[in-house]
Amino acid sequence: MTTSPTRLVTIWAGLVAATVLSWLLGVEHAADDVFSREAVAALLVAITAVKVWYVGLDFMEVRESAPWLRWLFTAWLAATSLTLGTLLVV
Repeated sequence: MTTSPTRLVTIWAGLVAATVLSWLLGVEHAADDVFSREAVAALLVAITAVKVWYVGLDFMEVRESAPWLRWLFTAWLAATSLTLGTLLVV
């Protein structure tokens, strides 16, 4: 693994912060008073997509793989996230 331990710890801390933010924005929590359920759902899908992207690139080492595999992973994640976001909002 060529990713530095400092980078991994920083990304891990960001993932933990994103998880806490997701929980705070959850549909059953305080966000109901500020945002619509559809907006919260779309935001949660976006946060989740970013988390999956970082886990895939840095912890599963897709960043170090062939360019076509990084592209395929990113395209799959974008298509899946857009589809899920669309289904939740519509």
